[in-house]
Amino acid sequence: MNRWHRLNQLRQLTMAQVRELIREPGVLFWGILFPILMSLGLGIAFTKKADIIRKVAVILPDRETVASDSSSNLIHFLEINCETFNPDDKEEYSWKLT
Repeated sequence: MNRWHRLNQLRQLTMAQVRELIREPGVLFWGILFPILMSLGLGIAFTKKADIIRKVAVILPDRETVASDSSSNLIHFLEINCETFNPDDKEEYSWKLT
């Protein structure tokens, strides 16, 4: 086969695809436009999440009986990196990460 014959076949194949697209315009919508619109819609729908607030309980021993380094390190970390507040008028304190 010569080069001109192959180019003619490619042109005929391309024209057949274009004619099919003209006869079936739904192919353009369902094959190209709908997936793009669906991905945009789902992307917008699932990116607007509210901030998730997680509550964590930390049980500390009494300050007088703190003997281990790990619990004293935890107390030191909470006092430095967190905001201390007393939600009720109890002896219990809560820390809020700032």
